[in-house]
Amino acid sequence: MIKIKYSNSNLITHLISGIILTLMAVYMISMMYGFEVIISILWLFLGVYTILKYINKVNDGYLRIYNKEFTMYDRKLRTVKYNEIINIKKFAGDIIFNCETNTIKIDTNKIEKKSLIILNSFIDKEFTSEQKLY
Repeated sequence: MIKIKYSNSNLITHLISGIILTLMAVYMISMMYGFEVIISILWLFLGVYTILKYINKVNDGYLRIYNKEFTMYDRKLRTVKYNEIINIKKFAGDIIFNCETNTIKIDTNKIEKKSLIILNSFIDKEFTSEQKLY
């Protein structure tokens, strides 16, 4: 199994955002009464959600390659098997898998540098030039 990780800057942004939102909400809850507490609780949930999103990104990564299928964990979970891929393109630094049913775009700005090198070498090795590549 190959796990393609998010870049550290992407992960740190989510962690810092979650901590700031949570601390802001705790401060607001301690200082206010009435209707404002409800809004503060919503800020608290938003902060906790952002921290949970950070934990999920650290655990799952951006992309996993396992059992001849790509699984992408971005906004929604997407899975593509090798035999569904019609062709692979590189456009503006991104990698695009054109499939029978949909198109999956891998944003290389979100990927860690070492993981990007691993991904590119894997694609070059698995998909030869006669077979669907670029």
